[in-house]
Amino acid sequence: SDSVTTAKIVDDAVTAAKAAFSAGKIAQVVQTIKAPATNSTSGSSFVTPSGASVAITPSATSSKVLVSVQGGGTVATDSASGYFTIYRDSTNLGDSTKGFQRQYNDERTDQPLSMQYLDSPSSTSAITYAIYYRATAGTIYMHDSDSGNLIITAMEVLAWVILF
Repeated sequence: SDSVTTAKIVDDAVTAAKAAFSAGKIAQVVQTIKAPATNSTSGSSFVTPSGASVAITPSATSSKVLVSVQGGGTVATDSASGYFTIYRDSTNLGDSTKGFQRQYNDERTDQPLSMQYLDSPSSTSAITYAIYYRATAGTIYMHDSDSGNLIITAMEVLAWVILF
């Protein structure tokens, strides 16, 4: 018979294979915490406020990067809409016009900002992930001076690779 039974596998080979298996492990975590500051736009093109980004350098081209944005204090003037997205360097990772999240208000009220994206950058160079936003009407304020912190986290997730 050409099959290999488990009885024929040397214990050291099993231990070595387990050690080489990097099944989705988190290799690194980087985070930016942006203190409250008034940022606004009334333009129809996506823009990013200063400091609303995080940089990470993946250790392998096969790695994925999980980007998470949490915060609040996004507000709009009466009858205004805003779209929010995440960029990798100059690439919009969300919908080209709608991004990941839409907000609409009949009056100026705080709203949560929450986005998450699993990216496959195929790079070992430094990458910057940034929050961008745009207005469709009126003025959109992001992370107003009366808001809490804005947190942007990037985690490198190692590829599912078995090395022998």
